[in-house]
Amino acid sequence: MKTYLTLLMFIFSLSPLFISQTAAKMNGKRAFKIGGDNIFLWVPNNWQTAKNLFGLPLSVLGPSKFGGRPIISITPTTITKIQLDPQDLKNDQSKYRQGRQKWLDKMKGKLIKYYPYKRVVWENMTSVDQIGFRYRLSKGEFVEFSYFAICNKELFHIKTLNRVKHEKVYRATIDKILKSISCIPKLL
Repeated sequence: MKTYLTLLMFIFSLSPLFISQTAAKMNGKRAFKIGGDNIFLWVPNNWQTAKNLFGLPLSVLGPSKFGGRPIISITPTTITKIQLDPQDLKNDQSKYRQGRQKWLDKMKGKLIKYYPYKRVVWENMTSVDQIGFRYRLSKGEFVEFSYFAICNKELFHIKTLNRVKHEKVYRATIDKILKSISCIPKLL
């Protein structure tokens, strides 16, 4: 523990540019500054990252295949001092489902499968809650998951969007990326 704290203090004494260069070499993870937060995550060699793509602070983009590419977006919400109550989230599922159905109706899409709320474990996050759905839109079929993760006492909204073919090919890689996300503690 003492070694870990010493390492963190050393990292914080460095400039942001050097942090990024150092992070790229630490356990294969890369560092990103989004909002007021610094996060680490593993990015496979054949994947790309983009900051502020379509207004999203950070996107991780998989290889272009099957007429698209898998996408992970990471957005800090600036909501702090929050405790996600699993029972409240379960109770609010119907609102989420209604909202998604309303969007699908507007887009002339069709709900294929709804994935109810569940709490998942990511080693580097305080808590992570997941909800999602699978739908057909135009000529494509997609799987979308929203994750609500607490990192440095701040709520992050992390979303994955994949064509069904991507989901089958890249799910293990996507899960590895998601589970690799960690935050650099903020200084007081």
